[in-house]
Amino acid sequence: MNLRGVLEFVENEAKKFGATNIHRFGLWKWILKQKPDLRSCIQTTTSWDEQKIPGKIQSLYDTLNKHHHVGKTPAEWTAFGGLKIEEGPKISILDCRLLKCICKSYGIQAEVIPKSDQYSDSDIDQYSDSDIDQYSDSDIDQYSDSDIDQYSDSDIDQYSDSDIDQYSDSDIDQYSDSDID
Repeated sequence: MNLRGVLEFVENEAKKFGATNIHRFGLWKWILKQKPDLRSCIQTTTSWDEQKIPGKIQSLYDTLNKHHHVGKTPAEWTAFGGLKIEEGPKISILDCRLLKCICKSYGIQAEVIPKSDQYSDSDIDQYSDSDIDQYSDSDIDQYSDSDIDQYSDSDIDQYSDSDIDQYSDSDIDQYSDSDID
């Protein structure tokens, strides 16, 4: 995934066609003036005011700038099946829609993947209904995203099923939340 590269590609294309603004905000203001279809797409999919879009793009670039990237051309992205734009902790669904509009306007095949769609059917199908039904909504709702997000995959993966299965529910239930915290 190279979302920052998309923004840089578009900026470099604009410079080839006469954009002289050296600051990102002004450059995107120029790009949106030259590409009314792009401006319209962004406004329609995000409901952002036209005057705020260049600042939103600059802010998004700053976020993406903190991540590793490798530049590709639109043809290279298409050859790899297009760009997957995944919603995540740093990239909102509106940011994803903005990026898809930019991709569309510049002929880059792209797909937005909301958080809820980031798991394949096979990821989900490995669990039976009885696996899922054993948990009530209140069991699940007691944990916030921050409770869950504090653990990395490697934190969890270090424990095998046999490590976990050695403890019965009564072993676990003897501890209160305050004992664990």
